[in-house]
Amino acid sequence: MQNLIQENKIPEFVKSVSQTLEDANFETYLVGGCVRDMLMGDEPKDFDLATLAIPDEIINLFPKTVYENNFGTVFVINEIPLPGLPLNKGEVPTGGGGTASTLETRNLKLETNQVEVTPFRKEGKYTDKRHPDNVTFANNINDDLSRRDFTVNAMAYRIKTGDLVDLYNGQIDLQNKIIRTVGNADERFNEDPLRLMRAVRFSAQLGFAIETGTMNSIIKNAELIKHISSERIRDEFVKIINSNNPAMGVDMLRRFGLLEYFIPELLEGVGCFQGGAHKYDVYNHLLQALQHAADKNPPAGGFPFHIRLSALFHDIGKPRTKRIPLPGLPLNKGEVPTGGGGTSPTLETRNLKLEPNVKPTFMVMKLWGQRWQKK
Repeated sequence: MQNLIQENKIPEFVKSVSQTLEDANFETYLVGGCVRDMLMGDEPKDFDLATLAIPDEIINLFPKTVYENNFGTVFVINEIPLPGLPLNKGEVPTGGGGTASTLETRNLKLETNQVEVTPFRKEGKYTDKRHPDNVTFANNINDDLSRRDFTVNAMAYRIKTGDLVDLYNGQIDLQNKIIRTVGNADERFNEDPLRLMRAVRFSAQLGFAIETGTMNSIIKNAELIKHISSERIRDEFVKIINSNNPAMGVDMLRRFGLLEYFIPELLEGVGCFQGGAHKYDVYNHLLQALQHAADKNPPAGGFPFHIRLSALFHDIGKPRTKRIPLPGLPLNKGEVPTGGGGTSPTLETRNLKLEPNVKPTFMVMKLWGQRWQKK
């Protein structure tokens, strides 16, 4: 397929980091979501580089870096502000005209704050279901791409030559709007079960369908999500709620068997009809409210997260506080009996002499805070 990368979308600092590595004879590629986004014509939120250089070699090439992990990723820091910024009080100009074109201490309006640079890698088993037991540096981009999650994220672009590496037909899946794992789906989800939710998140964000084999593997491996920390689950869930299709995303979590492991209360609304002016059961009513919040305020891309979350949770306590009529109550005019003897033992719309269910309703942000806020 035709390479549709527009290099004007790549920040100059990212190009500079890539060029520095290439000048030192280290093959370097843009990888991951930034390549996907540029192929779709979107503006990437961040840029990641993969290179033949190992961490010590990367560090030696740049004036300021941060390396505090066991996986080889080096953060190359940019502290040079955009040209022409006026001096702050006490600053000394480094060029003519009273501007601070290269002042290292400026942290305002920087073009790009940092770039992640990671050596080509091959990974071992994932005993803890999150991190590889060991990381081995590879000598080619092909090995690096083989360990990635989905085909649309497994492409690499070499800025120096303009070459796009697409071993798993990621461009075709982008064109067909498909989320598909790289290689064996069961293996990918066992390596890091958070990918179960990431598949749903990308589907909701991009409006893509999940390929049948990948979907079946998610359903098969759903219980693996129990191995993932609440903080990581929360972060993916927030992205689903903030997507353009949050109702679809939440319902996919239900259908794939994931939702029961972190918000089982929502499932209690399935089949719990409210009667009166309500058209849907509680569960679908909440999904409709969530999507309504996402569709509102179009210039800003929908209402913010806290309103969307409130919409999703606003009736979450109804199933637990639902009141059931006492056995043997006579039918009111127009009511249809649900049991023998002309009585209404379980009629949902009755509001006379009802037995209260005393379990408390969840307060929206209290539930959120208790369950998912970082300790």
